[in-house]
Amino acid sequence: MPLSPEVAALVRHFSLTPLPAEGTLFAGTYRSPTSFADGSPHGTAMIGLYCEDPPSHSRFHRLPVDEVWHFYGGDPLRLILLHPDGSSEDV
Repeated sequence: MPLSPEVAALVRHFSLTPLPAEGTLFAGTYRSPTSFADGSPHGTAMIGLYCEDPPSHSRFHRLPVDEVWHFYGGDPLRLILLHPDGSSEDV
């Protein structure tokens, strides 16, 4: 099934490609030259396209840094925070 014209235009404009771990379309916009002791980058930024077609999702993952989400159109998503004590929180 072809992409909707709006999604296809965003993919072209931002040169989006599949995120290796999740498949969501993305484009990296910044990667810090500094790293944590484990080699993971100290700071990164990306554009992610989350939509129904192509199907998009974000898998559970742990981040050593803040993550910021911006919504520019469509429906909100469900973000689940898993806390160290085993509890969870929907935000």
